[in-house]
Amino acid sequence: MVKYVNYGSPHYGIPVYIIVMNRTERGNYKVEVSVCDNAGTPVSDPVAWDMFLTWWEARKYVRQQYKEFYRYVNDGR
Repeated sequence: MVKYVNYGSPHYGIPVYIIVMNRTERGNYKVEVSVCDNAGTPVSDPVAWDMFLTWWEARKYVRQQYKEFYRYVNDGR
């Protein structure tokens, strides 16, 4: 699962952060938030990450991180 935090419009704005959720070899889920360029490619090490045992816990964390970073990027526009 890949989700972008965009500046401006949630669907058509410029990507600023990328949130990636992957399943590891051990069956856990890893969620990473990284800064990205205009094309959506990560350009740095993750600024936030965590590991989860279930898909649902990881999905809740993705939603939480999306809301937090979206608020950080778009407040005060």
